[in-house]
Amino acid sequence: MTTPEFRPDGAESLRSIPLFQTLSDAECAELESTLSPRRLAPDEVLFHQGDPGDALFLIRSGQVRIVSEAGEQAVLLARLGPGEFLGEMSLLSDDPRSAAAIAEVETEILELRRSSFEALTERRPLIAEQARRVMDARRAGDWDRAFANEARSLVAIPETMDRILIGRSESCDVVVAEPTIDAEHAEIRRTPDGLILRDLGSVSGTYCNRVPVKETPLNDGDEIWLGAVKMFLQNGVLKQFEPSRRIRLEAEGVGNVVRGGRRILQGIDLAIYPGELVALVGPSGAGKTTLLHDLLGFQPPTDGEIYYDSLPLRTHHDVFRRVLGYVPQSDIIHPQLTVEQTLHYAGRLRLPADTTEEELRARIDRVLDQVGLADERQNTVGRLSGGQRKRASIAVELLTEPRIFFLDEPTSGLDPGLDEQMMLLFRRLADEGRTVILTTHATRNLRVCDRVVVLSHGRDVFMGSPDEALTHFDVDDFIDVYPKLATDDPVELSERYHASELYSRGVRSRLITTIGSSPAELAAAADAVPRRPEQSALEQGARSWRQFQQLSARYLATIRADRPSLALLVLGALVVAALSIPVFGRDIFALSSLNGGSFVSAIVLLFVIALSSFFLGSANAAREITKEAEIYRRERLVDLSPVAYVASKVAVLSMFSVVQSVLLVGALALAIRFPGPQSETIPLMMTTALLTSLAGMAMGLFISSFSRNSDQAMILVPLLLIP
Repeated sequence: MTTPEFRPDGAESLRSIPLFQTLSDAECAELESTLSPRRLAPDEVLFHQGDPGDALFLIRSGQVRIVSEAGEQAVLLARLGPGEFLGEMSLLSDDPRSAAAIAEVETEILELRRSSFEALTERRPLIAEQARRVMDARRAGDWDRAFANEARSLVAIPETMDRILIGRSESCDVVVAEPTIDAEHAEIRRTPDGLILRDLGSVSGTYCNRVPVKETPLNDGDEIWLGAVKMFLQNGVLKQFEPSRRIRLEAEGVGNVVRGGRRILQGIDLAIYPGELVALVGPSGAGKTTLLHDLLGFQPPTDGEIYYDSLPLRTHHDVFRRVLGYVPQSDIIHPQLTVEQTLHYAGRLRLPADTTEEELRARIDRVLDQVGLADERQNTVGRLSGGQRKRASIAVELLTEPRIFFLDEPTSGLDPGLDEQMMLLFRRLADEGRTVILTTHATRNLRVCDRVVVLSHGRDVFMGSPDEALTHFDVDDFIDVYPKLATDDPVELSERYHASELYSRGVRSRLITTIGSSPAELAAAADAVPRRPEQSALEQGARSWRQFQQLSARYLATIRADRPSLALLVLGALVVAALSIPVFGRDIFALSSLNGGSFVSAIVLLFVIALSSFFLGSANAAREITKEAEIYRRERLVDLSPVAYVASKVAVLSMFSVVQSVLLVGALALAIRFPGPQSETIPLMMTTALLTSLAGMAMGLFISSFSRNSDQAMILVPLLLIP
């Protein structure tokens, strides 16, 4: 059986290891020369837990499982494939191995001995300095900056300790510095019958042995998941496994068929390593955006399967929901808000409810620095340049530290200089450990990508490095690929590619999901992964209420910032009243025509009030959902409640319906005398106008929910208003 293969390419592969992230190309090349190849047979043990650590390993081909050995219990911590590494800590520390490593299939690794590394540090002072910084970070407890794919002890649980609190807060006994973890997430209590693990009402849930729990006995060897953080109990010690914060993505035979039987995609195979920057390119209509939506889970493909870290995305989307980042073609931020306001509301919607203002401000400061917008934080989004707006959209996604990032035409409409800046930003995001996948028509800066996927008429016709792309299509520049795609038969192009050594080596051999595993074994492994627990009605209500509050506040902020729209909402009723007053006499509701009464005029005025109220209500609401379609779609990926979203629109628009009804009837009452006691009639008229306006608002929101754009919605309002 052919196994996937990884070939170190100097700087790019070795810099995926935190210890070597700051090395130069020359230093990486010298380091690469010290690597020694080694082969492992299936089920061969690379090292046991507790063995002395004296080498780092890079996986060249095959797959290795990392397990914690605790008596008869063996907790599976991770499966690592080509391009991933393990044992980094052993280069700097005499600590024993924190877990065991076992080959799943025939595996080839590259070994870096500590003696070789120490000799290299003597020749290269900068490498020694980087090693010192990593060790300092570890001593300071900043494990995230120190090592990856390692298990570390968090706390021993002596019999004298009755309670261990786990969460994001510094006051907890075990602090987990993850943005999606609650301040007080879970606790371990000692009882006469043993240890108990209890969830404390967390948003992302607590799992024991991959089962969502509220409270459960905790035994030696049990595995604990808090959100995306994995812990386990071993010999009375609570430990945490620090995985590399990356995702491997695989797609096999992916296809899409839309209504009418038209096929958009057919037979797409992809294998994307963790931390790679990958561009999907091809002419318009090639299926790039459809494939991107399949890969991020907007819709499951009609054919084939997509895997994240060997787990089918179709059934495990909830597991990865909070580690996905997505920036569509159109901006997913409100142009009326400042950059800081945009990030504040996004953080409140996506981060745990107990995230403090200080924590949120710190995260906002960090992501603004990452995307280079620190000086623009008080500027409104609408005043930013195209490149800055795209950076602001990316900053929103970075708030939750996504491990895999999707961008749809992120450089569309930008000049060559900005295009280059954006591509270099994506390169930095990938170098920080994220898997970054983008669609693009621009070809000028594709060389910064690790891999390029070329599509033609829904088929994959190439996947490989930028240099391999030029060789495969026999061109000198990427722009020359497009004429070939326009004139050559896509079926022939795809068949030629799939029959090539390039496909076998660059895709087929990189797919590791099914290596050494039967379909039944894959299904069993998939079922063993944490699933999102069902929330009670009370928990769902609390979540929806929090989202409703933030959505309403954000909606009000956008209206306040858009002064022309605010003026129209407030003054529209006064304009209608001002135009109506000259047409009607003051006493048209009098019983006698001799006193100025006019039955016809009175009926017409009542009709004008009803029609105006209904129209104002529907016009206010008709654009509110359709203009935020992309924003809503993205926020649904992070568990936005549709009820909370619609309720926020209804609540805010209802406030303006009240204002408009009072102003409309109140202004008319100044010039026209309504029948009966005015103290009774005017409130009754206002109430009637309000109910009519609310009915119009409901129709407007209904129109907005299915309209393709704001213009279409406004055209439909009068068409539906007449009947």
